[in-house]
Formats: sequence, C-alpha cells, structure tokens
Amino acid sequence: MATLLPIRWSCQEEAFVAGAAPRLGRVLHDNPERHDAEAADQVAEDPLRMFGLPGDEAHEICRQPLPDLETAADRQGTTP
Repeated sequence: MATLLPIRWSCQEEAFVAGAAPRLGRVLHDNPERHDAEAADQVAEDPLRMFGLPGDEAHEICRQPLPDLETAADRQGTTP
C-alpha cells in the first residue's frame, strides 16, 4: 500500500473534502433505492483519488470495515 506524504491543502481541496457529506446526502436523497453503504464508500473514494492514491487502492481502503470505537481509541491512546 502506498504511503501518503503530508500535503498542504488548498481551499479548493478543503471545500471538496468538506462537501463529501452533503454530496452523500444528495446521492441518497435522489436515489432512495441505492444501498447507503455502497454510496458512502464511493463518495469516500473520491478525495483519496484526488490526493493521489491509485483508484484500485482507494477502492480497497473504502471497502474495508470501520474499526469499532474502542479499537480506534486504543490506537490513539484515548478512550471513546
């Protein structure tokens, strides 16, 4: 898996990432029959590809299950 280097975001990139949640809401609103988890994965892939991750790798990352909150907190050394 590729390593992403720290990048400096432009206002345009920040706006793109910030717009992901409303974009997902619009997709699901306009297509109520669409599977919500698949739509969320697709919307999550877009910023990863925009920041240089290859499409197949972005797809693989976004299809993995999310860790539970306790596991994520343990990795950060905090409690949920």
